Amino acid sequence: MIRRDPDSDGQDVWAFDIATGKGTAVTADAEADSAPVWSPDGRHIAYVSVRANTHGLYRRASNGQGSEELLYQHPTGAMIVLTDWSADGRFLGFWSGDTMFILPLTGERKAIELGRPDFFGRGGRLSPDGRFLAFNSNQSGGFQVYISPIDAASGTRGAASASTTSGAAPVSTDGGIGGIVWRKDGRELFFLSQPPRQTVMAVEVTPGGAIQAGAPQRLFELPSPVGAPAQLSNVSSPDGQRFVFAVNVSKPAPTPR
Repeated sequence: MIRRDPDSDGQDVWAFDIATGKGTAVTADAEADSAPVWSPDGRHIAYVSVRANTHGLYRRASNGQGSEELLYQHPTGAMIVLTDWSADGRFLGFWSGDTMFILPLTGERKAIELGRPDFFGRGGRLSPDGRFLAFNSNQSGGFQVYISPIDAASGTRGAASASTTSGAAPVSTDGGIGGIVWRKDGRELFFLSQPPRQTVMAVEVTPGGAIQAGAPQRLFELPSPVGAPAQLSNVSSPDGQRFVFAVNVSKPAPTPR
């Protein structure tokens, strides 16, 4: 998670033990760090950091030991948001502006743009088997969640060669803003509904040549809206039985002296 120091306004990556509440600082630098994601084996955390006004992706051991490793710098200087580390450890997923990207962690580490410039998509999450990409888009109007086949190595997907979401199966019906999480077996997908009554939704999915999605089911409503961006505001256990959220909490009024 990201922990902000109210005194210095520093923004660093921390790892917390849910059972004990004990925290470990993964980063402790002057630069603003954001959007952390765990490696599949839990040994590393990748995150976004801004250096010399350039957004880049970095990796460091999850126990905070050792030095960080620069994985990628975005050439346009635009803001990037990291959303995924594939289950096989081979790819990172992030979005910038109106476009999603896949970054191979081997070879020359050249980011692959998913779709043409007139396609809008963000919050991409690869399925556990790496064959499908779940994302949200407002290409058809309001924000909805979709699933599309993908070849992560080449960056081609069902909607990649089109200017619409054709080739992608709709998942949400009444709006979905992100918070996308796959269950470990790839047969259920979770996402967040639109505010103001933000709700965790679940959809059963049936993998195949063309994935099939069932009707969205309400799991529970959040006590307050999640922090933005919504793609980073919730974490689910692999079996989908436990969720952790970053929600907005009002500061208590100061006690009169």
